[in-house]
Amino acid sequence: MARNTEEEQAAAAELCAALLRIHRQLAMEDRLTRAHARQLRELVSITLWKHSEASGKFKGCRYWSTGALGAAKEQLTHEHVHPRSETIDLLLALEDPSHDKVRRTLDELNIGAVVTKGEHVLLKGIKGCRPNVWERYQIAGVQCVDVWKQVDA
Repeated sequence: MARNTEEEQAAAAELCAALLRIHRQLAMEDRLTRAHARQLRELVSITLWKHSEASGKFKGCRYWSTGALGAAKEQLTHEHVHPRSETIDLLLALEDPSHDKVRRTLDELNIGAVVTKGEHVLLKGIKGCRPNVWERYQIAGVQCVDVWKQVDA
């Protein structure tokens, strides 16, 4: 049975929002330990993976670099267009981590792309850019295509 991308992304956003509210509650009660902060950050990171891979880690992923299109599977990696660590920082800074706000943030920033491992190395040293989340790719010279549009054409 195929997964429903929308349902998967909504679930990831809802779970992420719940984790962010737990983080906020512990901080407000002055009970947020370093262990809490580290573990909650890791759990939020997992929800970002689930959101970005909802349509597929490779097959089904919407965006592919032109280099990845012709590469062997062992040369590929699923990459976050806006770095996960920076997205997590933004999520943790939300004053009201409601499901809607978290979902909007994830839909805007938490975009997955299939790139080659070599391209991933080029992208690693570049900070995320807003409002143009693709600017990092432009700086690195990594061109991506929307393969969903190619299929529809």
